[in-house]
Amino acid sequence: MSSGEDAALEAMTVLGGPVRRGLYRHVANTPGEVGRDAAAEAAGISRSPTAFHLGPGAFTFQAPHPPPAGLG
Repeated sequence: MSSGEDAALEAMTVLGGPVRRGLYRHVANTPGEVGRDAAAEAAGISRSPTAFHLGPGAFTFQAPHPPPAGLG
């Protein structure tokens, strides 16, 4: 496999679950920073699992770029 193909497969794995994919879509489509509370509300889940999905120590999360083709 090429490194590009590896990266694409890894991206699909990271966003494979519906909760994480929904959080990513919300963050990617929201201009500016998105706090955990707002992300949790948008995803319809509590803050605790949202914090887990957005990573430890991340008080805000901002998507660096749109999802790979076919995932957005």
